[in-house]
Amino acid sequence: MRIVVWNCQGVGSPLTVPQLREVNNLSSPSIFFLSETKNRKSVIDRIARRLRLDNNVTVEAMNRAGGMALLWTKDTQIVEVTTTAFTIEAKIEGNDSQGAWWFIGVYASCEQRIRKEQWRVLTDRKKWGGVFREERSLRDFRHFIEMNRLVDIGFEGHPWTWSNHWDNEGEVRQRLDRALGSMDWFHDFESAKCQHIETLASDHSMLLLDTNPGIGKKKKRGSTLTRDGSKKRGFSR
Repeated sequence: MRIVVWNCQGVGSPLTVPQLREVNNLSSPSIFFLSETKNRKSVIDRIARRLRLDNNVTVEAMNRAGGMALLWTKDTQIVEVTTTAFTIEAKIEGNDSQGAWWFIGVYASCEQRIRKEQWRVLTDRKKWGGVFREERSLRDFRHFIEMNRLVDIGFEGHPWTWSNHWDNEGEVRQRLDRALGSMDWFHDFESAKCQHIETLASDHSMLLLDTNPGIGKKKKRGSTLTRDGSKKRGFSR
């Protein structure tokens, strides 16, 4: 199973949907988790149709800020979905796993005080997974990981997931977005990999989580976006 996790910084950007269609064509993910969508459910519904994804759950943005969406294919066995102000949690059965497991997509607050409370709430809920931010709340984040015995899946690709895209000395790059798993999850998916995919539509890279690399992969001809939104065609992966 392949899962895309992306802080898209607004699904209304002219490059966002082409970027999603590109990764959909190249990697055929079963699930997309989008954060900072900055839009209504009706917009997410239209995007789901364009990506040919049959199901979605949306946490709508407030005053065009925040927002999350979980989209998945008809063949993906999601049997339960719950939402909070900062998470979408999905119980997944079948597919590559021996039993059911929980995927939790997290959109953490920019405010350190709120972020600390989010880690506490997640710890109390005793569920696993997700994407998190760091710096200043790094101690709280590490405590959350230790308390729940989570393991960083690691990554392939460039070593950052966020860049301010400044020139020369002013550029800052950080690994803000991560995929974590419990020890039980790693027992089922010991070969899982997470790839960083740089994007033009957002300051954040996509995370492409593959629970069983090499299974069901097909080479597809695709296109890559240029900065003006046009495409280069004729390559494959």
